[in-house]
Amino acid sequence: MAEAETKSTKRIAALDALRGFALFGVLLTNIFLFNTTSHQFDSYYAQFTDGVNQGITLAIKFLFRSRFYPIFAFLFGLGLGLQFKARAATGRATPFLIRRLLVLLLLGTIHYIFIWDGDILLEYALAGFMIVALARLDKNQVLAVTILVYVLHSLYVYYHLVAEAVLSAPAISDQTSAVVELPYAALVQKRALGIFSSMFSFENLLFNVKIFSFIAFGLYVSKAYNFAAFEKHREWWKKAWLWLLLIRVLLAVFTYSFTLAGITGGGVREIVSFANFFINPALYVIGFLILFYSTIGNKLLAPLAAVGRMTLTNYIMQTLVLSLLFYGYGFGYYQRLQPFQYLLLGFFFFLLQVAGSMLWLKWHKQGPLERLWRSITTYGSKQNQH
Repeated sequence: MAEAETKSTKRIAALDALRGFALFGVLLTNIFLFNTTSHQFDSYYAQFTDGVNQGITLAIKFLFRSRFYPIFAFLFGLGLGLQFKARAATGRATPFLIRRLLVLLLLGTIHYIFIWDGDILLEYALAGFMIVALARLDKNQVLAVTILVYVLHSLYVYYHLVAEAVLSAPAISDQTSAVVELPYAALVQKRALGIFSSMFSFENLLFNVKIFSFIAFGLYVSKAYNFAAFEKHREWWKKAWLWLLLIRVLLAVFTYSFTLAGITGGGVREIVSFANFFINPALYVIGFLILFYSTIGNKLLAPLAAVGRMTLTNYIMQTLVLSLLFYGYGFGYYQRLQPFQYLLLGFFFFLLQVAGSMLWLKWHKQGPLERLWRSITTYGSKQNQH
């Protein structure tokens, strides 16, 4: 019994630490995207020509950007699946998750209007309702839906030649100087009036279809795999990770050969990018878990579990601080710092979040927003059970 509890605790800690790791990646990505529009990322940061800033920009572009929001989406779907499984026997899993998603929808709307219109909570809540509808399907049916949605999305993009910028980055708010310099009241009004058209714009809907496939894949994994067995199968996962890395390297060499040969190869590049969009986060997730279940890795990565247990609180805190840092109603640092300064800022702020989360959880079981989310979700449920 004690062994089972230990394995369960460690399994949960691994997933919480993975959430913390994903939140770190999202933070570093958002710091750079808060400072310019997602479509102007390359052109803006090209002005920093020294080796240090160029190296940092390239690292953010190739190691962080578009790497972590798929992990976040996967973990969201995984969490929904595990919650559904835990409550399935009671017969109240679906009502509980619907109430939980309605609260998330409310929190996301408030966050979008009053803090940042690059919000992901609204998208996750809307996708979550569809995930709940899939939760009663068996694992093979969920996997089939996941593959079908992603393939149809990829085919649509391939044949309609949608701009790559739309596909590789979330619908980040329009971080132009004219927008960030608006007074706070005018900014809130602009977001409130534009929330519907922004959320249901073609670009945003297209992006959300891709995100839905990752959330659905998280649901599939919750049904198909027991994370308590990961440590036992760690050697197998090491081999799988190495094979996956080899495939990724070969794909990179393949596409780079087109560049050297001066061949556009647009169609082939698109197909490779569709594959890489799954391979890249898979390498991160599997690699992280392999490290977490090693002796040294566990000591280094275990503190991230505290951040992961307070994902909602820490995510909102990140966007709140960044909006105050960059917007005109705050410190107004929009396009005033260099890439190395953003990197240092991101590391420093995340270390504060790690320390603050660990300290908070010494006296509390949940983060403040997690507790609020759960309290509103469960309000009145006990009375309704009688």
